[in-house]
Amino acid sequence: MNTPTLTKSATAVNNNRDNEHPTSCPQCFYALYPATGKCSNFECAQYHRQAAAISFEQLIHRFQPPRLFHGRRWGSWTLDCERLALVFDASPIDRGEYVGFFGHYELDLERIRQSSNLLDFIFQVRGKAWATSVVMRDLIEAIDDILAPQASLCSGGGHKVIADPAKFLQHRIATVGTDGPMRDAA
Repeated sequence: MNTPTLTKSATAVNNNRDNEHPTSCPQCFYALYPATGKCSNFECAQYHRQAAAISFEQLIHRFQPPRLFHGRRWGSWTLDCERLALVFDASPIDRGEYVGFFGHYELDLERIRQSSNLLDFIFQVRGKAWATSVVMRDLIEAIDDILAPQASLCSGGGHKVIADPAKFLQHRIATVGTDGPMRDAA
């Protein structure tokens, strides 16, 4: 297991704790949409399927992306904002000045600078005996929410590099779900 060190800048950005955001689905542990309280996992029974047409404004309001916060989960994957890591099968461990999430397997998000780094990690996980299709789906959903890889690493099939992964991640954690979905789409 790869255990990255705590970065002071990540701690400064992430004073948001899981207990401050009781926003997880009790069934699948995905985050809930803030405006509706409905599950963001479209495969969960708690996901709200829209029965009728809605306006663009209603769509934007109802499906504003959930925030990225310390302890946010996607199935068996947990975001550790203090260490900038995505952890499989995590448990919270009190480290004195912070609560860290440690588990069976970790992705050091600061090591992802380009799409090849991300692809390598995805296939490393896929080769594990515990990497079921649900585990892989949850991993892809987490990566998409945290890194927005199509915009940040490979939009239009082009090669992009994240120059400062820690700064990029701190910005994503600080802004996703706080200023509306249209900003994240840009």
